[in-house]
Formats: sequence, C-alpha cells, structure tokens
Amino acid sequence: MASALLLALALPVLSEAQSRDRRDRRDRVTNGLSNTEGFILGGGLEATSHDPRRGRERAGGGLGLTFGYGITQNLAIIGNVGGASLEDDFTLTHADALLRVTLRDGRSRVRPYFTGGVTRRSLSQNKYDGYDSDIFDDWFDSDSTERESNGNAVTLGFGLNIFVTRELGIDVGLLGTGGEYREHLVDGDVISRRRERAGSGRLRVGVTWFPGK
Repeated sequence: MASALLLALALPVLSEAQSRDRRDRRDRVTNGLSNTEGFILGGGLEATSHDPRRGRERAGGGLGLTFGYGITQNLAIIGNVGGASLEDDFTLTHADALLRVTLRDGRSRVRPYFTGGVTRRSLSQNKYDGYDSDIFDDWFDSDSTERESNGNAVTLGFGLNIFVTRELGIDVGLLGTGGEYREHLVDGDVISRRRERAGSGRLRVGVTWFPGK
C-alpha cells in the first residue's frame, strides 16, 4: 500500500521533469547558436571553371547570389544566380534550382550541407577568338559578332555554413555541374541545336543571412 502511494506521488514529479527536459532541448535548438529555418539571402565570390568535351578548359571568377527558404532546420529550397568572366572574353552564367539538406541542428555553430538540383547554363563570347566548336566557324564575319550557347544541366554540391551569429553565417561551398548545350546562337539567331557536352565547377566563399520566418 505504501509503495503504491509513493509511486502515485512520484509519477507527476517524473512526468514534469521529462516535460521540462523536452522543453529545454527544444529551446536549445530554437534559441541556439544557428538557424537555417525561414528565409535565406546571401552572396559571395565565385572561382569558376568550364571544361567542354571538345576544346580546352577555361577559368575565371565572378559573383553569385543565393535566395531560398528553409522548410525546417535541415531541409531548404535554394535558388542560385551567378556569372563569371572566363579567359578569351567568355562569360558563363548559372541559374540553379536546388534542394539543400543541412546536417546537425541549431545547437551547432558549424552546419555542413549537401545540395542538388537542376541548372540553366549559358556560355557567351562577345569577341570571336577561335571558339573550340566548329558550329560557329562559318558564321563570324567580324570581331564584334556575339555567339551564345544555352542548355540545361544537373548540379551537385556540398559546403559549410559557419555561423558568427545565430542569423549570419560564412558560406563556403563547392558546386559541380554537368550537362549539354542544345541551343547555339549568333547575334540572337539560332544557328544550330547540336548537342555539346561540358562540365563546370564553382567554388564559392560568401556570407548568408537567415532572418527567419
């Protein structure tokens, strides 16, 4: 009888202790060292390379912008827009629609992530200088003629957000893109739809702001 009475008195105390422990864990996540839930805005510098299947690799640098929304602390929808100036007067642009999976939770200041999705890619050259593809060889009659190649691709990447405050992080990430150019233009007119495979890589160092919902 005494044991049953003691058990009955102890149960509310144990239940309250468990509830308090759950609240404490939730508060440490919600009000912790980092936040990746809600709106996402960022930008940074990009070191970019482009490696066509036919032709030589070119490298350069540019700027990139990031925007998105964190559905939870670990899952976000991300958009990237970036452009880079490459060797031989080339310009390479990427527009990404990505899904990002972030590891750890708000109790961690360093948050690794993995990302993947689809990309629209464009390669252009304002001054013709013997482009590697023979598609354009018969179409240029002056140095001022502009050529452009467009196509869709797949992008995969990984990186780190290192939070200096709960809402502001230093973003270091690497993106690799592979796909085909399927539309080739001269001065805005399509001259060919031959497939040209190419890969590109981007190393980004920037700042990302997570203002929340």
